[in-house]
Amino acid sequence: MRYLKIITVSLSLAFLLGACGNGTGETAAYLIGGAVSGLEGSGLIIQNNGGDDLAITTDGTFTFSGPVADGAGYAVTVLTQPNTPTQTCSVSNGSGTVTGADVTNVTVACSDRYGSNDTCFSSYDLGTMTENSQALYSDMTLYPAGDDDWYRKHADAAVSDPTLCFLSPKDFTFAVTLTPPTGLDYELEVCYYDYFTTQFPCSSPPLCTSSTKPSDAVEVISINWAESCIDDDDRYFFVRVYPYQGAASRAPYSLDMSFQSQ
Repeated sequence: MRYLKIITVSLSLAFLLGACGNGTGETAAYLIGGAVSGLEGSGLIIQNNGGDDLAITTDGTFTFSGPVADGAGYAVTVLTQPNTPTQTCSVSNGSGTVTGADVTNVTVACSDRYGSNDTCFSSYDLGTMTENSQALYSDMTLYPAGDDDWYRKHADAAVSDPTLCFLSPKDFTFAVTLTPPTGLDYELEVCYYDYFTTQFPCSSPPLCTSSTKPSDAVEVISINWAESCIDDDDRYFFVRVYPYQGAASRAPYSLDMSFQSQ
């Protein structure tokens, strides 16, 4: 009977130790990690459970240094969004409960503010310009190599009094200036559609003008048209920036747009 009691006590003790986690009285803990994709800018910082800050500088896998106890929760969030260029990073599979193993499926996906705009159909809408106004965009990037960027802009021409229009019609000018990063050769193309073809902007043959100066020269395109006095004089412009021979960089380029009338 004495031996049976000893065996029973030993088994009970082993069970209790196992319930504590790792047999030493300490609860097991595991690491939290995952992967980052689409990162172009600098300054991205993510954190877990409101701390354990982790700076991310490039795409790839990551692991937080601080382990999380088995059975405890984790919550991965973005503390600081990247800049130069400005991007927005979002977290998927970022929260849950640790269940006896490292967490490796957290994903952080980053994109620039202009989204996936590599075709005319997915061009980024830069909104509307009124007469005699200007807009500067200085945080755009061509990356990775071979990327194309498309943007669209509406030039809203004010309707003139019909009598004044026929006596002295206005002239309109829409101009785009592309300033590439130093040392990189970027090209510029501007296509436009009038009011009546804009419902099929990318499937019908557009009217396009290109500027392809060598090296990192500034590219400038101006589109001129006269007031019709009959039809709507608005124009819808589609601006394409593309690299010469695949040049690409995380360094930003700028687009300066203006819409003038006289």
